[in-house]
Amino acid sequence: MKMILMVLSLSLLFSQQLQVDGNLKVTGEIDAQGQAIKNVGVPQSATDAVNLATVEGLVGMKADRIYSFTNDVDPFSLTVPVDKVWYIVLTGLIKINDNGITLGSKTTTTYYFLFENDIIISQNDSSTDNNNTCHLTIYEYPIQSSGTDQGMDYIVP
Repeated sequence: MKMILMVLSLSLLFSQQLQVDGNLKVTGEIDAQGQAIKNVGVPQSATDAVNLATVEGLVGMKADRIYSFTNDVDPFSLTVPVDKVWYIVLTGLIKINDNGITLGSKTTTTYYFLFENDIIISQNDSSTDNNNTCHLTIYEYPIQSSGTDQGMDYIVP
């Protein structure tokens, strides 16, 4: 009878959750039998397990859209959408926000970040009969939040 009670007690013990208060040290392997390991915290050292949220944060930013634009005839104007930031790769000349700031070079590829509501305007080159040829690649990223710190505006992509 004692043996039956002991076996029943042990089977109940192992069929329930096991809770450990403090550290648990395992000297062998842990086989989860294909089951999910839940509630893994943020890793503290290089040998710690990681959760999906940590991995997704390390993957880096992924562009929502990538545009490619070549123009050699018509003047154009493009506006960065609200809650977006553009990383542009440019060969040619453009102006930003119609304020006289000219970006780019006719022969060199240049790289810029533009923020919501910035306007790109093609820049005519009067020395070559208004030739405004440019090639523009735009990587569009979402903005998660923005604010002001130390007197400067910032975004969190």
